[in-house]
Amino acid sequence: MNKIFLKILIVAFGLMASVEVFAAVGVPKVLNYQGRLLDASGILLGESGTEFCFRFSFYDDSVVGAPDNKFWPNGAPSTMTITVKNGVFDAGIGDTLSGGDILDFDFQSQDAAYVNTEVAQKVGATCAPGDGAEVFENLSPRQRVVSSGYSINSDTVAGFRAAPSASGNQIPVLTNGNLFLGSLAPQINATSSNSLTIQGSALGGNLLLNSLSGFVGIGTTSPSQLLSVHGNAFFSGNIFAANIKATGTLNVTGLTTLTNASATQITTAGSAYLATTGGNVGIGSTSPWGLLSVNPDGISGPAFVVGSSTATLFSITQSRIGNLDFSRVTVGGPAKEDQLYVYGRINSSWRVYQREWMATCSPLADVVVDTADICGLVFDEDADGAVEARVSGSSAIRLRASTRGSLAVGEGAILGSGGSLLMDRNNNPVMEARVMPLTLTNHRIEAGFTVRALNGNMAVNTNGVYFRATPASPNWIAVNRRGAETAIDTGVAVSTTNFQELRIEINGNSDTRFFIDGALVAIITDRIPIQDLGFSVGNALITTANAVKNLDIESIKVWIDDLPERTSGEIATTSEDNPISEIQTAEAADSGLGDVVSRILVSLGLFIENGIAKFQEFIAEKAVIKEAEVQNLKVSGKIQLLDQITNEVYCTWIEDGEWEKVSGVCENISASAVTAPEENLPADSATTTDSNPIINEYATSTENIN
Repeated sequence: MNKIFLKILIVAFGLMASVEVFAAVGVPKVLNYQGRLLDASGILLGESGTEFCFRFSFYDDSVVGAPDNKFWPNGAPSTMTITVKNGVFDAGIGDTLSGGDILDFDFQSQDAAYVNTEVAQKVGATCAPGDGAEVFENLSPRQRVVSSGYSINSDTVAGFRAAPSASGNQIPVLTNGNLFLGSLAPQINATSSNSLTIQGSALGGNLLLNSLSGFVGIGTTSPSQLLSVHGNAFFSGNIFAANIKATGTLNVTGLTTLTNASATQITTAGSAYLATTGGNVGIGSTSPWGLLSVNPDGISGPAFVVGSSTATLFSITQSRIGNLDFSRVTVGGPAKEDQLYVYGRINSSWRVYQREWMATCSPLADVVVDTADICGLVFDEDADGAVEARVSGSSAIRLRASTRGSLAVGEGAILGSGGSLLMDRNNNPVMEARVMPLTLTNHRIEAGFTVRALNGNMAVNTNGVYFRATPASPNWIAVNRRGAETAIDTGVAVSTTNFQELRIEINGNSDTRFFIDGALVAIITDRIPIQDLGFSVGNALITTANAVKNLDIESIKVWIDDLPERTSGEIATTSEDNPISEIQTAEAADSGLGDVVSRILVSLGLFIENGIAKFQEFIAEKAVIKEAEVQNLKVSGKIQLLDQITNEVYCTWIEDGEWEKVSGVCENISASAVTAPEENLPADSATTTDSNPIINEYATSTENIN
């Protein structure tokens, strides 16, 4: 193919413009572009008439090649089919009827634009993409658009059009001597230092705009506010204002309505008062029934709001005598049917809580000595340090914990541990507590087993096995302490937003294990205390500052694996949700707590005799028993055994009358997957099976332990 060269004969750019100002619709935005095509030998192309494919675009320089900056069009230029005759072509750039792009280029934005011309010999039936395989050549150099090209602006003035009702960027013209601005919110702005004055027939008719201050004056040439009116103003309609300021007296003889629901309505630097002259003031009501009446009906928000402040929210002069007339009050949440309902906690500096429900009770007084004559539920600390909780009016319903660790229920210890249920490391004690401190600032948190006396100073280290947290160590620290201590940082941060489950296991003299939310976080093998231990969960102030309630305790569980032989007494247990469902409330109140306890013990679910725990019936989902003597054993499911010599784990069960044994943990073995027994045990060792499903791979048994 011969290479095509462009030789410019005539480059003429023109916009066919009408001489009529308002004929802008008829102005064609088409630039006439002429040139001559020659091959490399200088022979004119096209002969008597041949169609070629052309593409036109505008760039910022004449040199073809990077760096290039294309002005127009936004995308790839369209292909136009143009006839070349004796080398001469005539193109209309922007002629959409001939396949060109819309000429929307703003010549006002650029003073140097160059026409980029691409030419290809037509291969297919048309120049349309996909019709043939045209190969375009970019002709160089590009030709500059000279001044004739800017005739496209002939239908505008500096790019703006004129209109009788101007809007946007149009130029307004007079219509019958009147000036109309057609925009939605037209403005007239004075940009110089002079004021803009719209003059009337006299001084009183002037409207002045001070361009420096932005003030508008009516009837005055020196406005002092955004709007200053010299003289009276009459409004036959409504006045809408964000603020109304009166330096004198503001008299309103008609109805004044404030409709803005969220903004400030009335402000004052001094005192504000309403002289009702014997009338009432109503908020949300047109017929107030008191000196100040608030009616919140029909609104979604609260009726009365007080912002954050350290000042007193509500005060009644002490000399006034009256009452608060409320049938139901709810604090901190949606309304309840109770007379008083509080979402959250109620704290009091008093040492008692009073609930008057017994007619024979004496009035409430400061609790300084033991007494059963006050009304309500009482929490008291005796002179000897014992903590007592009881329902007043009945000495039998009382719970008392002494400083020596004994626990008593009722007068004269109807049911009590008496300090005989002791825990030490040989009992393998376990404690679980779900706790959430509110802050560690100036506080020490402790949860575990200690030798500290009741009401002892928790801010001081003591012998024990416990979790500890302080401002200096915000992670939970696992501690064994016997004189000196071994402490391990668990790496688990103390949460002040969620409850955490803390678990401690003391395994005799071997080790202590610490768990947080079920995960083992520390093992300590030394400094396990040899003294008797008691459980302790609480917090203490490091200094007297920040003396605030700090620790939430959801639950505490304490148990031991083995009871010492010196332990005696009875512990009643039941699996019922309501252990005293047979006893009515009235009976319990008449007979006292002792009768309630005695009825519970009738079941004898669990009792201890000479240090040996005995069961009439024992049902457990999972049980770990170190040593047991079983008279009768009934098992539904599998039994997992440990070889004492090899320490290998086996799983055994009955299937189709055969005793099966497989190496491995039962929970990983399916009985139906075993086709033949590995070992048959003696027939006299077998137990019978029943149709009950396997229950968690653990025994459901009835045991008599001697």
